[in-house]
Amino acid sequence: MKSLLRFAQINVDFQQNACSLLFAWTSANDPRAYMYDRDSVLVARDDLAELLDTVTRNNTRDVAIIAHSMGAFLVMETLRQIALTGRQDLGARITWVALVSPDIDPDVFRAQAKAIEDLPPEFYILSARQDRALSLSSFLTGGRGRVGMIQSPEQVAGLDVTLLDLSDLADGSGGDHSIAFRSPAAIQALIDLSDGTSPPLDGRPELLRITSN
Repeated sequence: MKSLLRFAQINVDFQQNACSLLFAWTSANDPRAYMYDRDSVLVARDDLAELLDTVTRNNTRDVAIIAHSMGAFLVMETLRQIALTGRQDLGARITWVALVSPDIDPDVFRAQAKAIEDLPPEFYILSARQDRALSLSSFLTGGRGRVGMIQSPEQVAGLDVTLLDLSDLADGSGGDHSIAFRSPAAIQALIDLSDGTSPPLDGRPELLRITSN
């Protein structure tokens, strides 16, 4: 139910008029069951790939995906699986991806991106250094950092991605794990990126620092 309410909020806040689908995977919603959630992501890969195949079967193009936290791990694993099974036709129809507070080990993310090879043309990572949920995740995984906390474009060097740093928008609410869905400035930045009205920059930006101005 929580994911459904958040999905409805996203559609309203992002002024979404296109057909929208929510993919929910089994989560214990409990920090003590962290490994259960990771295993559930691996189980859900086939189902998400099948859903993407279904919605693009009639030549639907320009599929956009927004994934949050460990859901970002699921999306990367699914895109990796699609690439490794030779479904370039399906991968080419996914043109816009935003990973919000991705709960992914940076080395794992780089390996996933290498396997995918051609990431979607518009690929964004939204991070914040104060993210307390990802700090806990880092602790549970032996002190390994998470992609959703990286601050430097050097950490994604060589990958065709754009890093959006939302740290300046943190206000402590929700453990600063959902800034992209709570901050008007972050929401507007994503709207601008999705509809192509963001300010022009020299080439593809590696780092955008989002502020409330």
